[in-house]
Amino acid sequence: MEAAEAARAVVRDCALCERPLGKRIEWHHVLPRSEGGKDTVPLHPICHRTIHACLTNAEIARAYHDMVALRAQPEIARFVQWIAKKEPDFHAPTRRAKRE
Repeated sequence: MEAAEAARAVVRDCALCERPLGKRIEWHHVLPRSEGGKDTVPLHPICHRTIHACLTNAEIARAYHDMVALRAQPEIARFVQWIAKKEPDFHAPTRRAKRE
């Protein structure tokens, strides 16, 4: 098993909300691939969809290409607080943020 595969095998928590992962895991490029990013982190599907509903790849690349900064973004911070007590496999429709 390669090092990357071994690292993925022991992942237990979502990189965004820090809750235990459920049955489905999605991998998020911390720096978007379109901007040259290669590193990925595990997320719940709802967490991954929320990131991309709130921010464009350009915004992620410019200001939110680490998990600390991403969690501090106001819309994401509200989401993380809301999702904190939900079950690992909880899912709900994700609405795209209204852009001005």
